[in-house]
Amino acid sequence: MNRQKLIDHFRSLLAAEQAKRSKREKYVLWGDEEVPEWLKAELEMLLREVNAQREARDLKPVQMRDIRRLDTMACGHSDYSLKLALYCVEACYGDAVEP
Repeated sequence: MNRQKLIDHFRSLLAAEQAKRSKREKYVLWGDEEVPEWLKAELEMLLREVNAQREARDLKPVQMRDIRRLDTMACGHSDYSLKLALYCVEACYGDAVEP
């Protein structure tokens, strides 16, 4: 899968998860902090998918702290979902995040 198709793939996965936000409004304990359930679900999905893509490229897996950093970097952009998808694809290729 080329990078553009992978970006589209991540945008699609993220959009599907974001569509479930209204059903995931409660806060849950995640580590030592409370976060919206939808945030936890979306980031866990991204972690699984990034690591599946990295495994296919013989790269070491990233950690949740890396995915959370990518999310933080995307926050505030006018197209948050596109930015996050781009950052995740960079991580898939080892461009943005190295464990």
